[in-house]
Amino acid sequence: GCINTNITNSPYRILNHKWIYMYGDSTTRQVWASYAAPFQGNSFERNAKEWTRHYCNKQDHRVRHPKGGVFPEEGWKGPCGVNEVTCHVSGYGDEGLLTFDWKHFPYEDYDDYLFGNEGIFRNDTNIRIPDVLTIQFGLHTCFHAHPEGYFSDHLKEVNTTFLDNHTNSISKLMKTVHNAITRDNLNFTTTVIFLTSGASFIHNASNIE
Repeated sequence: GCINTNITNSPYRILNHKWIYMYGDSTTRQVWASYAAPFQGNSFERNAKEWTRHYCNKQDHRVRHPKGGVFPEEGWKGPCGVNEVTCHVSGYGDEGLLTFDWKHFPYEDYDDYLFGNEGIFRNDTNIRIPDVLTIQFGLHTCFHAHPEGYFSDHLKEVNTTFLDNHTNSISKLMKTVHNAITRDNLNFTTTVIFLTSGASFIHNASNIE
C-alpha cells in the first residue's frame, strides 16, 4: 500500500486533493474500497460491504426498502435495501475525499434529490463540488428482472416491462445530471463518468440517447 508513501511519489498523484464521488451498486462499492485501501489497509477492501452497512449514514431523501421487503410498485423484492448508505472517507492528499453512494437502478427518487436544487450541485458557492463523479448502474436491474437472478426466482419469465422501464430511464438520468452540472451557469468543472455493468441493456442500446 501507500500508507507511508508521499502521494506525489505514488501512482495516485493525479487524484491528489480531489473529491472522488462514486455512485453505484456493489461493483462501485468494491472499486471505492480499493481506492481507499492504500490508506485504510487491505482488510478494508475485503470487508467493505459490512463496513459500509455498519459505519455509513443511511441515505435520506429516498423511499426506504427494508431488508427482505417486497416492493410491487417498483417491481422487485429482496434484501438490497440494507445497502442504501452514503460513505465518506479520507482520500488522496490533505483535501482528498472518497465518497460512495448507493444506487440500485438507472433512475430512482434519490436521483431527484442528489441532482436537484438541494443536492451536490446546488447553487451555493460555499459548498464543495466533487471533482470526479462516477455513475454506475445495470447489475441490479438484471438481478431483479431475470428468473435466474439472485432475488427473482419467483419469476416465471423475464420481466421485460421492468427492463424496458429501466432502459428508458437512462436518458432521463443523463439529462438530469447534465442539467445539474450546468445549473444557473455556475460552470461546474466536475468530470462525469457513466458506467454500465457488463452487457446490461445492450439489447436495447440503440435507443439510449
